[in-house]
Amino acid sequence: MVLGAVSGTRGDQREAIKHLKQALSINPNEWDAILWLLTVYYTAGKASAAWALADRLMEIDPLNPWTPFMRGVIYIQCEGRFDLAAELLQRNRELLDLPFFRSYVAYALAGARRFKDALALLGPIEPTSDQDAFSVQACLSWRLALQGRKEKMREVISSEYFATVRRDAGYSLITADLYAMLDDREQALDWLENAVNRGYINYPYLSEYDPFLSKLRSDPRFRKLMVRVKQEWERFEV
Repeated sequence: MVLGAVSGTRGDQREAIKHLKQALSINPNEWDAILWLLTVYYTAGKASAAWALADRLMEIDPLNPWTPFMRGVIYIQCEGRFDLAAELLQRNRELLDLPFFRSYVAYALAGARRFKDALALLGPIEPTSDQDAFSVQACLSWRLALQGRKEKMREVISSEYFATVRRDAGYSLITADLYAMLDDREQALDWLENAVNRGYINYPYLSEYDPFLSKLRSDPRFRKLMVRVKQEWERFEV
């Protein structure tokens, strides 16, 4: 399971699937292996496979806060339903109010164009543990982006945060969305390319569902990247 998680994080999705399926052949109810495999599938834009695993998580552990959270993520990543995801994720956050959950609820609200509601979630947030420090930076970056304070973000968001984000496909995509909101086309495209290089090949989301990328879709650089993404998405087997 750990090998699968590491492979997925490094962008080797096929290797991740191999290891995670092996873990599930040993224990079909291994919750973490199901979660990581689900992550691989929505990152690769394979909606039906992702939903099947989300249903499996609900069967195994419906009270785990990450179970409804993953359903909210799939509503966004596989259907572009930011409005529905925002309501589900908000209810889930009220059960467990972590900075990480706040950052993703804000992402969903912003995607649904509920900018004031998103900002209301992202007021000053203090970490309650060392593990929260990264998520607090994520919340702060979204607050500054929603406020259009690009220069301030350069001052207060740490280089360590961006170094960590660059190693992850999902966070790289979200950072591309953030810079797209700030009308920083070059940074947005740089982060988007990094997300793809890290294995994010969800062609339907990038080409259609993601509202933050709307201004980039006419850019030649974006179009060239989507040719590659579509080919990889179509070839990808679950």
